[in-house]
Amino acid sequence: MDTHEFGRVMRLGLGRAIVHAQQHDVTRYRELILDACLRCYAYDLPSEGTRAAYMLDLLEFTPYKESCCEAVLESLPGSGDDADALQRFRFATLLSLDGDARAKRLMYEAYRPGPRHGAGIGIGFMQVDGLAGFLFAARGLAALLAEDPQPDIGWLQHAAEERLGSDAVQEALRRAAERDPAIRRYHSAALASVGTAGRGLRPPGVMTANYRELAPHISGLRRPGAILTSWGREASEADLAAAAHGLLAARTAQEQYGHLLIFGERPCPLDLQPLLDLVPVAEQEVGFAAVQALAQVRDRRVRDLAFRLAAEQSPWRGEAPRLLAENFQAGDHLVGLGWFEAETDDAQRHRQKLGLLHLIERRPDREGDAKILHALYERGPCGYCRGFVVSGLLERKLLSAELRRECAWDSNTEVRELTAGDGTAPS
Repeated sequence: MDTHEFGRVMRLGLGRAIVHAQQHDVTRYRELILDACLRCYAYDLPSEGTRAAYMLDLLEFTPYKESCCEAVLESLPGSGDDADALQRFRFATLLSLDGDARAKRLMYEAYRPGPRHGAGIGIGFMQVDGLAGFLFAARGLAALLAEDPQPDIGWLQHAAEERLGSDAVQEALRRAAERDPAIRRYHSAALASVGTAGRGLRPPGVMTANYRELAPHISGLRRPGAILTSWGREASEADLAAAAHGLLAARTAQEQYGHLLIFGERPCPLDLQPLLDLVPVAEQEVGFAAVQALAQVRDRRVRDLAFRLAAEQSPWRGEAPRLLAENFQAGDHLVGLGWFEAETDDAQRHRQKLGLLHLIERRPDREGDAKILHALYERGPCGYCRGFVVSGLLERKLLSAELRRECAWDSNTEVRELTAGDGTAPS
């Protein structure tokens, strides 16, 4: 494996990098490995988490684990508030949990939480030191309130209550708040954060509302995608027709976007032309939602749209493979795969990956499925979605012994679990 290929598979989080390190001298890859320790290469951080545990597994098979860990710990002060900082503190958390007292000390000394990842980093203190670590992180997060009245701090308390128990956390906060103004500030803000986290996501009664009751709220929902698509999936034919007329009457991009989401899993009972006319609209991602709605429809114009999006390098071209599922012709597995392999943008490739998984589910073909799944495994940017790919390979009995061995070291723990049981999984 040359340097370029080793760097590629390591940054994707494939277990192949660790298997290679087990079997070969990896001295020449030291700078690449150090870089991947200091920087978080996860494509979708909320879904994947950091790569700290994966990189520590890799370091076990190198002659320079100690120096790389030292470099990560030295980088903690001033790390900032980005994904790299989250990974570095996760490194320190894992080392602390393994008994490294210096890593623990440096964690505490370096914690200067920011509004984006301060709570996520703070969870590490709770994992290391329980309630005492939680209260330490809470004090640090309280300092953010002077600069930002609504920092994302509620996640720390949610994680602590899940791990340590709600009663224990609440009692610890109550006692600490009696003598510590910072804890009082944190507790008030965290209650507001936790209390409003779901507000607007699924208002009471929304799933049983008819269209007339739903319509006034369509533009005001927070994170409306799952809500409106779910409503559309369960709606009566009469309500779906009413929503379609509501789409025609919509005048703002926000109204159009919300109405289009209703048809994310059900065909819109309109002539296609109004939907096709919305595809070029970039505002509020109206065009993206229109393409997703069109993916539910069987029509020659939808198939033509798929090819046009790909040929014109449209910002919605990632949805092109999904459009083929209801408008399938022989050879489309290779067509969609060609789009995926030619794509250079990770975000578009990720959307194509999801579309190709949908395509092979709707239009199974053993030879086509095998080519697509192996390509997605090799080139898909998202480690979380790799779990779906490996599941597909397992279901079709297409996972070779070689791939199974490397899956046992994948950055996605679900992939490791899926392929465990044959003696190759890490102890």
